[in-house]
Amino acid sequence: MIIYGQHNIYSFRLFDYTDCPEGPILPGAHSIERFLIEEHLHSIIEMYHLERKDCAAHLLNFPYKLKIPLEYCIVEVIFAELLHMPTPRYLEIAYGAILIELCKLQPSTMPQVLAQATEMLFMRIDSMNVSCFDRFVNWFSYHLSNFQFRWSWEDWDSCLTLDEDHPKPKFIRETMLKCMRYAYYLKMC
Repeated sequence: MIIYGQHNIYSFRLFDYTDCPEGPILPGAHSIERFLIEEHLHSIIEMYHLERKDCAAHLLNFPYKLKIPLEYCIVEVIFAELLHMPTPRYLEIAYGAILIELCKLQPSTMPQVLAQATEMLFMRIDSMNVSCFDRFVNWFSYHLSNFQFRWSWEDWDSCLTLDEDHPKPKFIRETMLKCMRYAYYLKMC
């Protein structure tokens, strides 16, 4: 995760070109193309953030979508907004709702990219700010609650050997507690 900043303009870097499978190449971290793509995606979110379905549709209809790995750019921009310090621009739930709509509209690619991003954030969680940690827990548990709580938990088995106060087991524990609350609510309805 790299953050570049100058004159209060920050770019969040989660992916590089090696993270994307074959197909269009992700522009380099310092390339003007990447900044322009991000700026356009941020403006779409700004314009449509109150209407999750419209926002997701407009994000997926990005004009140059065939020339870039669009799903990677979208996920990176949404996480940049969600994890922005000191607070995100919009309500945290808005970003979660947009990501859910994106997964519904693009089921062949978006869930895999989102899972890859989740894995990358989880691997770097020990250096994550506490506020970002909490937002990540909130988003992930909300996302799981909308997809039948399915996740490949066995990939994170190595956390069982860590101290319980380490950020990774703590993340899993807090996510599970939130998921139990969501599941309890669903059983009550």
